[in-house]
Order: sequence, then structure tokens, then C-alpha cells
Amino acid sequence: MTPPGSPSKERLSERAGRAAQAIDEGGVVIVPTETVRALACDASSHDALNLMWNIRGSDPAPLAWHVRDSEQALRLLPTLHPRHARLVERLAPGPVLFAVECESEVLGRVRASLRVRAGVIEDGRFMFVRVPSHPAARALLGATEKPVVMASIPAGIQAEARVDVVLEESPAPSGKPSTLIRLLGGGSWDVAREGVIEERYIRKLMTRTILFVCTGNTCRSPMAEGIARAILAQEPPGVDTVVRSAGVSAFGGAAATSEAIEAARAFGADLSNHHATPLTREVLAGADVVYAMTRSHAEMARAIDPSVEVRLLDPSGRDIPDPIGSPQSAYDETARVIERDVRARLAELDQ
Repeated sequence: MTPPGSPSKERLSERAGRAAQAIDEGGVVIVPTETVRALACDASSHDALNLMWNIRGSDPAPLAWHVRDSEQALRLLPTLHPRHARLVERLAPGPVLFAVECESEVLGRVRASLRVRAGVIEDGRFMFVRVPSHPAARALLGATEKPVVMASIPAGIQAEARVDVVLEESPAPSGKPSTLIRLLGGGSWDVAREGVIEERYIRKLMTRTILFVCTGNTCRSPMAEGIARAILAQEPPGVDTVVRSAGVSAFGGAAATSEAIEAARAFGADLSNHHATPLTREVLAGADVVYAMTRSHAEMARAIDPSVEVRLLDPSGRDIPDPIGSPQSAYDETARVIERDVRARLAELDQ
């Protein structure tokens, strides 16, 4: 890894600065991305766009607006569905082109914000956004405030002599196309073109797994699992979520206690088919978010895998006591506390 302030990093910053200045002045530059060598220019400059298309030898068509980070894209598209926001957060920066389906009002607002004409970064239905991960492209985008669009250089086109700056930096582009993902209305999405990133990988990445942890996985964590599933089933479609539970001292296959089954039923959860799962490194590795019932459970989970981030289910940091051996009323109260805390944690995840 190149340390900050190293000569190569400073040279890249200097070259990117020259390329950014050329773009700011209405010029066209060549820059590598993860996928191709591309022509880049200011999307708000009609003359620069005409020059780019002339160099490329093709008719104008909508191009991808290239941004320096996913946060910039999300700021300009604050109405993205949570599922779409997760796609952007998980896959950007990277070799992915997002085609965002937008209402005409939204397209107009974005065009006005960027001072870009109609048809430059959208086709009237989809706006095209890309967050490259190549260090040269990111350095260029970080050095200019102009909205930048890029277009691949067709085979056989000798563009070097016709541009203002050629920005070269390793690694070399892969030559494979970016993966095109359409972000559609209502939170749906599809892979319109499979490229560097395969669709099966994206679909696996898009499933959020929540894990609840207690001692034996027969009382508290099964109630949290069942109640969370019941809550999610009643909410509008959001991020696809898998809910699981495990116990730091669980006996594999044990059923939930009858008291836990009864208490959870009041909140729409069915634990009748629950089978206890021991907490292992593999179980922890499969979770995106881990909630423990007590500090002791959190410490034991971290002992299994020190790299895992474990939070207490109670947002205020209080332990949820074990009701085992107590009357039904204690289980009912525990379920009520768990339901409250699960709702709070799910709301946090969707923020």
C-alpha cells in the first residue's frame, strides 16, 4: 500500500490536478477507470461535450455522471429507496453503472443543480451514475467541482493527440464492461448487463442478516428473532432481511421454552418450530448486525471472533435479564422489552 504523502501519491495528485484544470477550462482528458480508458469532460460544457463526441467519432448519447464517492450520489438523490441506497453503499465505488429511474421533476432538479442540459446524464427516464474505484479517476474527480462525464474510447481511435491531458496510472483497466444495475420504482432493481461483478454476488450482498444472541437460544434470542420477523412482515418492502438467533451456550436443536412461545405469540411471533443454534465463528461471519441480550453475551461473542462488532439489543446499554425459571408474567415482560428494543434497532438500520 502506498503511504500518504509518498512520491507516487504526490505525482498522481499533481497529474490529476492538471487534468482537472483542463476539464475546468472546457477541455477533454483521458483517464483510466477499472474497466476502460475513457474520455472525460465537464458535463455542463456544451463545447466540451461536442469535442468529446467528435474525438470519439460517434453521435451524442446519455453518459454516466461520475462522482467521487457514494455519499455525493446519495446526497443528490435523497429519495432513494432503502434497498437502492444499500446497493449504492455496498457496490460503490466499483465497476458498476447505476441507471436510476426518476420522476421528471427529480431529473429536472438534478440537471439544474449540476447545470447540465437534458439528455446529457439521463434519457428522460433513467439517470446514469458511476462511482469509479480506480485511483486516477478518483483523484481527478476529487480535484474538480465540475460534473464529470466519461465515455469509453472505441477500438482504433487514436485520441491521445486530440486531448488536453492524458492521465495514466496503474492498475491497467480490465477491459471488461461495468455491471449495469437498474434501480426501478418501488425499490425493485435488476441487472440489465452483467459485467465485472456477477448478478449472483450482488443478490447475496443485498440480503441483510440480523443475529440475536443470548445464552441457550431458547428464551430471549428466539423471542427477538420471532418478533423481528413479525415486525418486518408488517412493514413496507425495504432491504431484504434474514433474521437469526443463537446462544453462546446453546444445546443444538433444543426447542424454545413454552413460556417464550406463549410470550412471543402476543407479538405475532410463532416459535413452535424453533431449534436452538450454538454461536460459532461461522454463524457470526454470516451476520451483518449482531445484537446481544447482555454485556456478557457480547463479550463471549467477541471472544469467538474478535473482529465482530456486537451491540446490546437495548439501545440504552442495559442488559435484558434471563427469565428462565420465572413465571409466565416475567416472560411476558421480557417479550415486551424485547419488542420495544427490536423496533428501535430496526428503525436505526433503516436510517
